[in-house]
Amino acid sequence: RVCSSNDTLAAARDIGKVVATASVRLGGDVLKFRPRVDTYVLNEHDWPHFTATQPYGLPNYYDRRLVMAGTPARFYGDLVALVAAHLGDGAMRELRDVYGAGVDLAPFFTLTAVHEWCHGVHTQWGGQFVRKWLTEQFASMCVQTYVEAYRPAQRAVLNTFPAVFARLPAALFEHHTLAEFEELYSGVGAAAYAWFQCQFHVVSRRVYAANGAAALVHLLHQLPKDTLLAEQLERRVSAP
Repeated sequence: RVCSSNDTLAAARDIGKVVATASVRLGGDVLKFRPRVDTYVLNEHDWPHFTATQPYGLPNYYDRRLVMAGTPARFYGDLVALVAAHLGDGAMRELRDVYGAGVDLAPFFTLTAVHEWCHGVHTQWGGQFVRKWLTEQFASMCVQTYVEAYRPAQRAVLNTFPAVFARLPAALFEHHTLAEFEELYSGVGAAAYAWFQCQFHVVSRRVYAANGAAALVHLLHQLPKDTLLAEQLERRVSAP
């Protein structure tokens, strides 16, 4: 099911197609598991009525509900501004070559719907990752696999922004260690959260290049489905 605000119908159609393809091809053909997910593509006014996640434009998944922005989000511009301020003209040229003169990140974020859909996979699969960062690495590997296997023409759209944004110095962000991410998760702050996600994406690209879709399937099947076992691992495996 795809739901939208009155003024986000076109974006909802585009994002709905991405999610549907992920479900049929990635879920059905690769993972052999298709979660039940409702997709909401919203304007800024409707956003807080369907998700507690802020800021507007930060894609999120919770309780079978995938929420995406359907209108331009200030958050996207804030991320681009960080690149301009700290990485300079060369990095901005890289972004403009792919996302246009105005660096419109909407096509990139449309693809991240697959990342959020994949949170539906691991939560409904019945297993439990023992680290929050592993859930994000898994979801990042999902979207990488999706584009490589089914949308290769969109490789540059998917890969360019994360590769550039990941080059920002860690010291820009108050919370920038994996241990802090594990403790605070999205509480690290929106920009830092995006930076962490870009780091995960860079890793996912390398993993796919070395192992293809098999790495994604392997990681899913390593999920402990026994709640007690997951709790024991949570206690015994020290935070990175």
